Amino acid sequence: MYRALLLAFLVLWTTPGYAVECIIAERPDGGVRIIIPTAQWLAVLQARGMTRAEAVQAVSDKDAPKDALSVQTVQCDTLPQDRRFRNAWVRGGDRAVVDMPKARVIHKARIMAARDVEVEARIKAFVTAQIDNNIGEQNRLRGEINALKGLDMSAGISAATTPDALDAIWPGSVPRP
Repeated sequence: MYRALLLAFLVLWTTPGYAVECIIAERPDGGVRIIIPTAQWLAVLQARGMTRAEAVQAVSDKDAPKDALSVQTVQCDTLPQDRRFRNAWVRGGDRAVVDMPKARVIHKARIMAARDVEVEARIKAFVTAQIDNNIGEQNRLRGEINALKGLDMSAGISAATTPDALDAIWPGSVPRP
């Protein structure tokens, strides 16, 4: 038994990879926690006499949150490949899907955070312009600050129906982080 365990450990330790099974644990807040067992750990558990299904279940029992509403094993290729809105993933049947209302809130917060960085930079430049008594620069910066503060992307964000359409909405006056 020890020899088989050591052999499995040595062979699989040098072979990086993840299992094809993923575990979706639904959190009380409606989000999900994704647990992806490593192929190496599953092999170690199997070398100890577990079947693959038992090994995946052992990982699920160990790593799934105790307050999970439901836990399900699925194929990893059913997970969204795009992680931009990972915090908006929810369980949709036997897969994780992007909850668009949550994704919209996340995206708007990203835009506003990037906007706030730009406003802060312009406020600092405005103060410098005041110190230098540069009225023209003060007026230009005041206009930019007001335009940035008045930025309203709500209509476009509300109309987006997919993560790609949502991600395409970004104001040109605000650099992406």
